[in-house]
Amino acid sequence: MKLGKTEELRNTASIPKSLLPDYQRLLSSTPSRRLNASKLIENSEYFQNKLVETIHFMEILSLKDSVEKDTFFRKLPNLTEQLPRQIVLKKLFPLLTSALEYGSAVAPALTALLKIGSWLSAEEYTLKVLPTIIKLFASNDRAIRVALLQHIDQYGESLSARVVDEQVYPHVATGFVDTSSILRELTLKSMLIMAPKLSQRNLSGSLLKYLSKLQVDEEPAIRTNTTILLGNIASYLNDGVS
Repeated sequence: MKLGKTEELRNTASIPKSLLPDYQRLLSSTPSRRLNASKLIENSEYFQNKLVETIHFMEILSLKDSVEKDTFFRKLPNLTEQLPRQIVLKKLFPLLTSALEYGSAVAPALTALLKIGSWLSAEEYTLKVLPTIIKLFASNDRAIRVALLQHIDQYGESLSARVVDEQVYPHVATGFVDTSSILRELTLKSMLIMAPKLSQRNLSGSLLKYLSKLQVDEEPAIRTNTTILLGNIASYLNDGVS
């Protein structure tokens, strides 16, 4: 709409009722009472848009502190369900993978990545999700490593034997000797998915050595789970991939 005269600013027929009080304050003849337009846009519910706010947050992620990031990414999986799926896939998803790969995102972001990734075809998942996950296994961030192992049931079967044996296992194996009992146990449990994909070299030459140490771990649960794991992977110890 184009205004022909200044007086037409007083024509409020096309102004939404929820916005009308603030609009009238914008036109106040008293400067001290006049509402600042930028403040209106920032604070009015009328101008709030979840999609715009979400993408904007991702675009300035490096400026956010750890608490803001943690809060945002914990809400993101549910929030994505309320946003247009195609825009999430084409705009938000690339921002998310980039943030994870370059370290500006925090561990809860992985849940959002896997949630959005579940909307993709198997081929797209392999091309767009797995490369990011594989890179994250090299992270020194313990929270990221824990998150990867907690969710391994969601992507583990999609990883090829070669990728697991050559790129993933060497990083995961460091968790067997980590000072955190939680990480040691998660590493142990992840072997239910990884062991069948390991070469005989890693099975017999590496994994068994770690498991022998975990059999005398200070944590009773880890000792018990080690025994259970050995029983589950016994059939692979003689015919692992060479």
